[in-house]
Amino acid sequence: RKYWHINIKQISGVWKLQTKKEFDDISLEEFQIGEKVPKRPDQNTKTNNKQGSGEVEILKPLIIEALKSFGGKAKMIDISKYIHDNHQNLLENSGDLLYRWHYVLRWSGTSLRHDGVLLPASECKRGYWGLS
Repeated sequence: RKYWHINIKQISGVWKLQTKKEFDDISLEEFQIGEKVPKRPDQNTKTNNKQGSGEVEILKPLIIEALKSFGGKAKMIDISKYIHDNHQNLLENSGDLLYRWHYVLRWSGTSLRHDGVLLPASECKRGYWGLS
């Protein structure tokens, strides 16, 4: 659970919530007490950035391909080497992904775990990924 410190202020005649972290003003008319406040897109976060989530989607099939080539289970470093050796052109032509693809690879693996494509971490040796 996350807890937020908020201030309630009247701004230009409208009562608003102001979060301390984001300093967003949210009109009290936008929601009722007990209702979750809708998340507003933040241009600076990867989770809400279409490019960031697109990068995860680019690497997911490459991870599956690499794992299949290793018989369904492999060390993360071997998956990384496979992707580098077999898809270097894709990485080099994917803008900023070239510079952070190892980081995005881990998020792609996490996403595949959540999708049930990869085995849970508890069912693999440390540093290994496996297909379900």
